Amino acid sequence: MSLLLNKLERPVITLAAGDFQTARNILSNETVDLVLLGISSPIGPSLNGVVFLRRLPACPPIAVFSTHTTRRFVSSAVAVGVSGFIPKSRSAVDILQAVTSLLGGNKYMPTEDEMTHVAGTSDIEASEHTYAEENLAAAYDLAPREAAVLKCVCQGMPNKRISTELNISPNTVRNYLSRIFKVMNVRNRTEAVARTQNILR
Repeated sequence: MSLLLNKLERPVITLAAGDFQTARNILSNETVDLVLLGISSPIGPSLNGVVFLRRLPACPPIAVFSTHTTRRFVSSAVAVGVSGFIPKSRSAVDILQAVTSLLGGNKYMPTEDEMTHVAGTSDIEASEHTYAEENLAAAYDLAPREAAVLKCVCQGMPNKRISTELNISPNTVRNYLSRIFKVMNVRNRTEAVARTQNILR
């Protein structure tokens, strides 16, 4: 990627980070115009890392660079605040155009055809529950157990059913919901479910 970015019309300096803490340290000490986040799998903590970086007072735009361009994954990335999503399948010219557009303050997203492409979605479907929880945790900065409770709420489960499903006490469910509503800035389950539709669809 560094070699490709050197072909941009404007001169660039690229800084590489192997983890989100290193990236955060760089962003805290350097002036950065754009963060390119390579994601090899949509199942995992990568989108949580976006939330982690966006807590910085002056976080630059963040763009995802990935082979996974399903509508669900792209929507989840947008929900946590990315400004762009560049498919790795794009040509070098297209990637440079995308980066140039992002550096100019624009948004950049996959085409409709790319987002409806189904190749490689079997892993997502096989881990659908974990995937949903990862996205909820990333979008609202929730602990894993809180995300699991919120997912159950979105599935229409009452507290007693959630208690049984997650093997926790009803009182613990209520405590989790109180924290979830506060973090999401909503008043009840209906509002919480409405807020999550773009993430879970």
